[in-house]
Amino acid sequence: MSLTEVRIKNTEIRIPLGRLIHQLLLTSQPSSWSKRASIESQGDTPIHNMIHILIETQNKNKWLGRGSAGTVYHAKFVLPKHQIDCVVKFPNTLLDNDCIQINDKTGTIAVNPKKKQEAKEYRRQALDEFEIEWHNAFLLHCGKEMMHTKVAEPYHSSIQVARIDSAARSMQKLKHEWGYQHIHELLAMDASIPCLISQHFEMALLKWAKATKPSRDVVETKVVPQILAGLRYMHECAELAHMDVKPNNMLYSPGKHIVISDFGASMPAMLPHHEPAGTIGYMAPEVAKTNGSFIPKYADAYSFAVAVMHLIHPEVPCDKRDEQMMMLQRLQEQESQQESKWSYMLQLPPQERYEVLQDMINVEHEKHANGLWVQKAPSI
Repeated sequence: MSLTEVRIKNTEIRIPLGRLIHQLLLTSQPSSWSKRASIESQGDTPIHNMIHILIETQNKNKWLGRGSAGTVYHAKFVLPKHQIDCVVKFPNTLLDNDCIQINDKTGTIAVNPKKKQEAKEYRRQALDEFEIEWHNAFLLHCGKEMMHTKVAEPYHSSIQVARIDSAARSMQKLKHEWGYQHIHELLAMDASIPCLISQHFEMALLKWAKATKPSRDVVETKVVPQILAGLRYMHECAELAHMDVKPNNMLYSPGKHIVISDFGASMPAMLPHHEPAGTIGYMAPEVAKTNGSFIPKYADAYSFAVAVMHLIHPEVPCDKRDEQMMMLQRLQEQESQQESKWSYMLQLPPQERYEVLQDMINVEHEKHANGLWVQKAPSI
């Protein structure tokens, strides 16, 4: 069994993870899975064989973004009967050491035959990094019902049909009543050439803010409710904290909802933690301390407030480490002329800070009496 699939207990049915398993979870009758041979067999094929990088005509293989662990390209996920517009994330260790080759004409991906031995070494390292992000995304997609099954280690687990049937019914409710659609969906993971495939969005929210220079009112009335919906889903449904909330981890395409992305730093929401995680400038002070512990979802509330301030003042630079270290001071200087609730949140102790966030969530949710928050949240 590959890392891209799980097996239903006491059956021969294999289910690929990500979007494919999500589609199966939402079918009303588990017995209908036996008719989905093309999907079930998908897990037997290396995922990278179904990925085609979209080649830029003027700047070949131009990536969309590069972080500390991986580089993201625009691609097509080619399934037997349709194609999905997506992004694919490769580990920097494989790219920087020329272990992966991307064909400039076709966009296909292969291991560099001259670097096979090195690729094996870097592949193990990359899998360790990507499995954390994949595992967190899997829990986000499946919620508590799956979180409390043996799927806590999805690559090595069998799943009882009754558990999946229960999860399917739960997911129908979660999709409508929680902020599920504001979570960036991972479609698949490949272990043969480590990569993560996820939904395609045109830009990070900070790029949108720099281009449009939104007013405070636009940010607070159109953007903030969508971020709150995603955080509500993470904290209350999946019981995970993001730990790296920032505008560059919020994605947007015109006509679509804003989604929260990048779950590589995520951790249990209420479990005290000791090791720092996140980005300088957005990181809560209790997280930045070298000693002591912090509650992860309380730290998310701090990062959320800084992120909103940065969307209101997108001109404040943050691309380099020294800029990130100065960013918060510059944002607070900009907000000093306002009666800013965002700056106020940063001054509160962790638990009180989270209570303010929870109040915002409750106020926003009460605006939608039918509970369909996701469907009512406005696009920008």
